[in-house]
Amino acid sequence: MMRQQLSGFESSRESFVRLLASWFRGAARELPWRKTRDPYAIWVAEVMLQQTQARTVVGYWERWMRILPTPSDLASASTERILKLWEGLGYYSRAMNLRRAAQMIQERWNGVFPSQEAQLLELPGVGRYTAGAIGSIAFGKAVPIVDGNVARVLARYLGIQENIQARASVDQLWAEARLLVEEAARQGHEGLLPPTPVRTVTGDFNEALMELGAVVCTVATPRCGDCPVNAGCFARANGVAHELPRSAPKPKTFNSRNVALLLEFNGRLLVQKRPKTGVNANFWQFPQMSAPGTAALTTSRVRRLFGLGHEYALARVASIRHSVTRHRIVLEVFHGSGRGNELLGGESSRWVTKSQLSRLPLTAAHRRIAKHPGVAPGP
Repeated sequence: MMRQQLSGFESSRESFVRLLASWFRGAARELPWRKTRDPYAIWVAEVMLQQTQARTVVGYWERWMRILPTPSDLASASTERILKLWEGLGYYSRAMNLRRAAQMIQERWNGVFPSQEAQLLELPGVGRYTAGAIGSIAFGKAVPIVDGNVARVLARYLGIQENIQARASVDQLWAEARLLVEEAARQGHEGLLPPTPVRTVTGDFNEALMELGAVVCTVATPRCGDCPVNAGCFARANGVAHELPRSAPKPKTFNSRNVALLLEFNGRLLVQKRPKTGVNANFWQFPQMSAPGTAALTTSRVRRLFGLGHEYALARVASIRHSVTRHRIVLEVFHGSGRGNELLGGESSRWVTKSQLSRLPLTAAHRRIAKHPGVAPGP
């Protein structure tokens, strides 16, 4: 079966837009970035929302906007401060792209956020989705957005049977999204969809599409009975909501094992800074090494891995499971207390107090180590 709804959808876009926009006015979640048209604030929120749920982002966004309220503040912020503010959101290159883009805004447009789609697309880390979100929400432009939520809504509504990530499907989704937001702009121009002082018609419509996918047309448990546009939905009419959208098989995953040292000396802990490039660049972590194979991680083997003598009495204290892209990692943590070796780990290492540790940006797995009893600073 191919796309079943496309020809019929041409005549129903007007009601689709009107019904969805009306639903959103009453059902929209209260989110802080929805109370502003500041393009900088909207941009930061949209980047944080990629791969992260809205309820998680709220605290991060509020803290970021309190500490770095303007592109100028972000442009001059240190790497360590930015990474600390982003700590826990993952995909840390996005945070550094934010700073690079803020610096470009300072240099090229004197700190004034660009409003044209072509200019937005010049910013590091800004693609079609982010440019569309900023353009429609902040500036009221009739530009589309397609994220995972929008793709799922449209694939189900239109009955797109092919792999949703295929080039033809992606092109079709963006084309349909553009026609819909242009219809929203038309209805706004004619007074059918009135804007508010802090909202735009096109921005509200694009957010309504995302909201529908986030809270009603969800991945596992779509609530078709609550959908404002269910009357025209192909997936609901044919009972295939759980089958759509279709995507390519997930890539193979790889299992590995690492070992980390939690070393203490005179109330200080040893940490190391990661390289300036690669995964988790510029973050701090406890000394860590790969432990290939399946042989047991005895204390003597751990000593050999790290080149330790017997100045530390080692003991296993935790086993942490985490993921980095397609790698599923078991991180075995050994604690040691004894004589400090200032040279251990080289120039990238530092002995820090627990209070200093709390201010350093740590990788996600090592943040969990830092919460181990006896490590986290007390109240």
